[in-house]
Amino acid sequence: MIFVEEIKQGRFISAYNVRLEQSGKLIINAMVWACDPKTSLEYQCHHLPEHYISLDEAGSRPPVGPMKMWNNLDIREVTHQGGHYSHWYRFIPEMDIRDPFIDAARSLILIDTMQWPARYFMEEKPPMFLAPSLDLYVQFHRFNGEPEWLYCPLWAYFYPQCKIN
Repeated sequence: MIFVEEIKQGRFISAYNVRLEQSGKLIINAMVWACDPKTSLEYQCHHLPEHYISLDEAGSRPPVGPMKMWNNLDIREVTHQGGHYSHWYRFIPEMDIRDPFIDAARSLILIDTMQWPARYFMEEKPPMFLAPSLDLYVQFHRFNGEPEWLYCPLWAYFYPQCKIN
C-alpha cells in the first residue's frame, strides 16, 4: 500500500511524506516536494545522449536475473559493456503516464535500480551480492507524460579509483 501524508501546503510548493508498505513492512520512505508547474522556472536541456541508440535500432530483450522485478519491464538491449549500460524500458502492465507522479515514479525506479547493473557488468568477476541505494536525490523539471518507452543510459565509472575486489 502507498500512504501519502501532506506535511506542508504552500502557495507554490507542497511537501509530502510517502511510504510504500508491503505486508505491513516498510519498503520505501520518501520525501516529495512538488510545485505548481505554472509558477516554476523553465530550464531543461533538450539533447540526446552522445551514445544514443534509437528504439528501432535496439536489440531484443537481454537475459535478466532471477529477481521478479524484471518481469515488470519490457526491455530492449542497447549495450552493457565497459561500464556503459544502456537500454530502453517500458513498464508492464501499462499505466496512466499522464499523471506526473506516475511518470516520475517510472524514471525514479530506473534511476535507482540501473546504477548497480552498470557497475556489475563492468567487473571481470562480478560480485555475488546486491548493492541497494542508501540515498537517492532526483529532481524532475519537466513533465511529458507521452512516451511509453524510457531510454536509460548509465556509466559506472564515475569513481574510477574505486574497484570491487
